[in-house]
Amino acid sequence: MGSLDDSAGLFSDPFAAPQDIDENPHQSKALDSFYASFFKGHPFVLPKARLVNQFDKDPSSVAHVIKAMAFIGALYIPNSASQAYRAAIETAIANHLPRNGFTVQCLLLYAGALEWSGEQDYARSILDKAKSMALDIGLQSRRFARAHSDGCLVLAESWRRTWWELYIIDAIFGGIGHLPTFALWHAEYDADLPCEEMDYIQGNIPPPRTLAEYDDRAFEDGDGLFSSFAYLIDASRMLGTALPTVDEQGDDTTSQVKNAEANITSWHLYLPESKKEPVQPDGSVDEVMFRAHMLLNTVTTHLHRPRSRLHYSTMEILCSRYAPPQNASVLEVFNERHTMQAVNAAKALVQLFTLSASPTTHSPFIMCMGSMAAATHISACEYYLKGSEYAHAKDRVRVFLGALRAFEDIWPQARKWSGEVKLMAKAVFDSRGKNGELIVQNQQDGVGSGLGAGVAGLDLALLRSCFES
Repeated sequence: MGSLDDSAGLFSDPFAAPQDIDENPHQSKALDSFYASFFKGHPFVLPKARLVNQFDKDPSSVAHVIKAMAFIGALYIPNSASQAYRAAIETAIANHLPRNGFTVQCLLLYAGALEWSGEQDYARSILDKAKSMALDIGLQSRRFARAHSDGCLVLAESWRRTWWELYIIDAIFGGIGHLPTFALWHAEYDADLPCEEMDYIQGNIPPPRTLAEYDDRAFEDGDGLFSSFAYLIDASRMLGTALPTVDEQGDDTTSQVKNAEANITSWHLYLPESKKEPVQPDGSVDEVMFRAHMLLNTVTTHLHRPRSRLHYSTMEILCSRYAPPQNASVLEVFNERHTMQAVNAAKALVQLFTLSASPTTHSPFIMCMGSMAAATHISACEYYLKGSEYAHAKDRVRVFLGALRAFEDIWPQARKWSGEVKLMAKAVFDSRGKNGELIVQNQQDGVGSGLGAGVAGLDLALLRSCFES
C-alpha cells in the first residue's frame, strides 16, 4: 500500500484503500492507465505533465478530478480494486465538492463511467450536477478560460475543452433517452473552439478560433481546416437538429428533417481531406475525429431509420433502449432513400471499428452507438437485404459483437448490450438461410413477424432481462 515515503507515490498501488488514493499523481498505474486507454478519446482534462504541475502547485485543486481519472483508469487494469476509487468519489460528493472547473471535470468523468457501468439514472443525475455547476460558474463563456487559467494557456484550453465535452455528452445522453432536445442546446455560450490534440498535449496552444468562424468557413478561401474537436462539436449540434424529428405525436416534422439532412450534408461537404478518415499520417487513429465520424453516422441513422423500411421488431423494442418509444407505423415508412441512408450510415459506423485492432482504445460510447448500428443491420437483414449484402451485414454484426467483447471486462454495460444484440440477431439469423431467405418452419406456436423462428432457442434469462431493463 502506498505511503508518503513511497518513491512511487500514493497512486502506485491500484489496490490502495480509499483513504490513500487522493494524493500524489507523479507515478500512478491508475493514472497512466487513464491516459493510455481513455484520454485520447476524451482529451479535456489536463495532459499528464500539466496535471502533475498543477498538483505540485495546488494539490487540493485537482484532488477530486484525480479520483475520477484514477477510477476510470483502474477499470482498465485487470483485477484492480476500482471500487476503492469510486468510494473516494462518493465520499467527496457527499462532502460537497468545491464549485470550480476541476469539479465539473470530475463529475463529467464520473457520469460517463456510470453510464457505461449500466447505472443510467444515476449517471444522468451526476451529469445534471455537472451542467448546473458549469453554467453557474460561467464555464460556457469565453472569459472563463482567460480568468481562471492564471496565464496558463494549457489550462485555458482545458476549460474550453471541458465546456464542449459537457455539451457533447449532454447531447448524446439526450439521444440515448429519446429526448426531443438536450439542456445545453438552449444555453447561451461563446466559448472558443479547442485546438488540435497534439498542440494541446505539447503545450503549443494557438490563438483560439470561434464557432462563428467555423460556421462561416464555407465563405473563406482555402480548405477551412479546423481541429478534430471542432468537427466533433458540430456533429453534436447535428444531433441537436435531429432529435426533434422523431416525434411521438405523429406531427409533421418534414421541415425539421430537411434541415437536419442539410446540416449533415454540409458537415461532409466541408470536411477537409485530412479529416475524411480518422487516421493520421503515421497510421494511428485520431480518436477525437473517430468520435466525430461515429457520432455523425449515429445521427444519420437516428434521422433516417424511423422513416425507412427497417422496422423496429418486437424483439428490438423489448430489448433495446435505443429503439424509439413510438410505433414506426406513424412515421414515413417504405421510403427507399431513407432506407439506404440508414443502412449506409450503420455500415460506415461499423467499418470504423476495423481501423484499430484494439477497440478499447476508442471512446466507450462505441458500445451504445455500435448497438444502434448493429440493430439497424439486423433489421436490414430481416426486412431488406438478400444475397451477398445480407452476408456482409451479418459479418458486420459479428465485428461489433467482437468489439463489445473487448469491453466486457471493463464496462459492465457491455455485457448487457452484447446480450441484447445477440438476442435480436438470433431471432433473425436462426430463421434465415445464408443468403437471407426465410426458412419456412412450423408456425403453430404463433411466433409472429419481427421475432423470427429463432426465438424458440433464445436465452430466457437474457430475454427476461430485456423486460426488466
